[in-house]
Order: sequence, then C-alpha cells, then structure tokens
Amino acid sequence: MAANMPMLLENSTEDDLSDSILAELVCPVCTEYMIPPITLCESGHNICSSCKPKMKECPYCRRSLLSARNLALERLTKKVKYPCCNRKTGCEESLPLDQIARHQSLCLHGLYDCPLAQAPGNSCFWQGPRSEVRKHVDMNHKNRVTEAVSRLSVYTRVFDIEYKYCRVIYALGEVFYQQFNVKGENFYFLVQHVGPVNADDRYKYEFTLESSDGNERVQVSQYAQSVKISNDDIRESGKCVRLHYEVVKNFMEEGGLKFELEICQVRGVPSDEGSDNVC
Repeated sequence: MAANMPMLLENSTEDDLSDSILAELVCPVCTEYMIPPITLCESGHNICSSCKPKMKECPYCRRSLLSARNLALERLTKKVKYPCCNRKTGCEESLPLDQIARHQSLCLHGLYDCPLAQAPGNSCFWQGPRSEVRKHVDMNHKNRVTEAVSRLSVYTRVFDIEYKYCRVIYALGEVFYQQFNVKGENFYFLVQHVGPVNADDRYKYEFTLESSDGNERVQVSQYAQSVKISNDDIRESGKCVRLHYEVVKNFMEEGGLKFELEICQVRGVPSDEGSDNVC
C-alpha cells in the first residue's frame, strides 16, 4: 500500500486530497469538521474538543477517551479549506483554518435563536435564518412586539426589580431585542440588533429618563450590539446603559418607570429602507 501512495498522490487533484482529509476530520458525534485540539480514544478513534467533555467513552468502540492528541491529523488541518458550518443554509465559503472561525461569526447564513428565547415565561427553542426571524416572532410572540416609527415613550406602571423586561422592536426595517432589569445595585438597559457581529456599528439607540417637571434628565446613547453577543458579555463590557438604581429611582413616580427610546441608523451607513432616522 505504501508503494502505491506516490502514484495515488500524483494522480489526485488538490480538491480530491482536500475532500479525503475533510472526510477524516468529521467528528463521529456532532458530524462537524474537527479543529485542533483533536484527541483520541484507546483504539485510536478521533473526537472533537467540543464533544469530548460530553462523552464518557468512545462512540465507536466504547473504550476510554484519552488526553493524547492526534498531532498528525492536526497538522493536516492546516492543509485544507474548511466549508462554513452554515453550508446547509446556503453559504458556499471554504476557508483555511485560521480564517474560518471569524467568517462563521459574521456569516449572513448563520442561524439565529429566537430573540425572546431567554425572556421570562417564554421557553422558545426556535432556530432559523435571519430572514425568518420576523416571521417567527409574528407567528409566536406578537404580544411582545413594538413597532417603532421614531421615538418610543414607554411606561411601566409597576416596575418590579426582580423581573427582566424583554420585547422585540421593529424599526428601520430591522428587528431589535430590548431588555432592561436591575442586577445588584445597577439598572441595565440594552438594545441588540438581530444581525451579524460586524454590523455592531450600524445602529445606535438613545435612552432617556426625564423628570415630570422637565428639570432633570439622564440621556445615554450606545451602539446596538449583535444578538450573537451574550447579555452578560455586553453588561461586562459596559456597552449598554448602566445606571445606579438609586439614580433611576429619582425618576420614578408611584412605583412606575417612564423612559423614552430612539433607535437610529449611524450617519454615513447606507440604509436598505432609505430611512431619514440617522444619528
């Protein structure tokens, strides 16, 4: 067999070799292509780093999983182009190992969770392409949707510091997710755009608290981060509205909270809808 290898390589095209290597890189559990580190079982079968912590034994032979790595196979990962994980939803990109992860985080064919998946009283496990998000929300969560023409005035009659307030907002022809709640000593308010991470500088939102007599005002403006970024990461990065709750209480009346919200497109960014609402 070894004697025939040079002829095999000579007669094989680059695409054939890449396909052969990719076939060896398919994880037996998740069926996605493995990237380093790739570990082995006692019999020499491979498993990806994402699936290994979930498995007690090799899915092929039921023998123990090892910490030993398949270094030979890992070296081959640098010789192939990985198809995008969103190939089933239409992406045709194939890129080297050092580029594929970034592409997948920005890919327009990526799947999105329901924007309200983590909302109180709403256990929704839907996933689908970005183009189907609005249709899903309209069919299943219409009571949690606000259509924003320009500036919204929102009033919560009885503000509960133990509750997480979540809504979907349609504005500028796009879908946004709004959330506000109290955590620890701080009040957090954020708006996220249902879109890829590289569109984070495309939309901004302005949050305003104003006293009833108009003499006091707090106004904060932030970029709308992608829904692909977790709420916790946004809070920790400070890329949201964060106010000490004692400050917010100064603007509350009889336990109710009133605020204004405006979502706008960053000036200079082209708009599919031709909106004049820019900032």
